[in-house]
Amino acid sequence: MIKFKLKEIMENKNMKISDLNKKTGISRNSLSLLINGKSRGIQFETLEKIIGALNVEIGDLFEKTFDKLEIVLHNKTKIHYNMNNSLAHKRERLSNKKYNALESTIYEDNIIRKGYIPYDLQLNFEEKPYWSIEIKLHYSEFYKILKELFNENKYLPVIFSHYFAKKIMMYEKENIDKVKKQFKVNDDFFHVSIPRNIFLGTTIFTNIEGEDEIKKLLNYINETNNIKVEYDDSMVIINK
Repeated sequence: MIKFKLKEIMENKNMKISDLNKKTGISRNSLSLLINGKSRGIQFETLEKIIGALNVEIGDLFEKTFDKLEIVLHNKTKIHYNMNNSLAHKRERLSNKKYNALESTIYEDNIIRKGYIPYDLQLNFEEKPYWSIEIKLHYSEFYKILKELFNENKYLPVIFSHYFAKKIMMYEKENIDKVKKQFKVNDDFFHVSIPRNIFLGTTIFTNIEGEDEIKKLLNYINETNNIKVEYDDSMVIINK
């Protein structure tokens, strides 16, 4: 969905409809319809007048947004990564690099996107061995949309990492149990990393059994942000 940000920009510039009317010659009724999102469209000539009056770029007036976005992580599968940076799910031929991945779906309003999110599960040996998950979002079809989402709210990567880690624990249980027979592994926390060009924070430490901490974070997000996040079998973000 494309949001027309005329109202927001005018408020930031302390400009009233009457002021914009004088600067552009556009009728107050037409401006009111544009500001309140009730206009069916906008002529380029009108757009040029508004841009000139507000001293902004055309890109400043529009924002890609959504009412509701849902992330669903499905089954574990295998994908291969081609050197041309394209991902494909092709079991029938060899590839340059194969990754484990979670089949995923993102529902953005009426748009359905299907793809894969590769990951790497490792056992790190320090004083006490622990599990580390590298989420390879830069190899995913969802790279751009998740990068934009995580840059807008620093808490969303934390919820997403917890969700991803829970799925990995479920689908990798057999392998994890085999390792635990040989080593005493710290299961209290998973170290989850997201590429720094997507999430600028440090490695996320997530306790997949720590539901109380996640609930506290969800309550904080929902009370203090302009979004509402629901998290159970999927991760849902709703713009208020």
